[in-house]
Amino acid sequence: MGATGADGLGQGADVALHRTHQDDQDIAELADGPQVTVRTKLLTKSNTEVPVDYRMLKEGERWRVYDVVIEGVSLVSSYRSQFTRIIQSGYSELVKKLRTKQDELAPEKTASRPKKQS
Repeated sequence: MGATGADGLGQGADVALHRTHQDDQDIAELADGPQVTVRTKLLTKSNTEVPVDYRMLKEGERWRVYDVVIEGVSLVSSYRSQFTRIIQSGYSELVKKLRTKQDELAPEKTASRPKKQS
């Protein structure tokens, strides 16, 4: 499966997506149970291959992506370690960080919100 431009990655994309399995293989054929990893490679404009794996879980008759691994780095693991560091600093610090991020993302909406008294 190759994808460039309007084929799947958006017009003007500078990468091509290629599955490392045979094109005619169905995901179910790759699976050994309810989970499967579909291995792909992004080929950049400069011909650099970037491995991208999709970890999938079967729910009913559909396969759903639950993690993406880019160059060996899991999105789920990365988020989990970030949240662990934040949570270890305590509940009040977590709430403070969430409010700060909310204020950064939507300053016009939070400007009218009353400030909490400490």
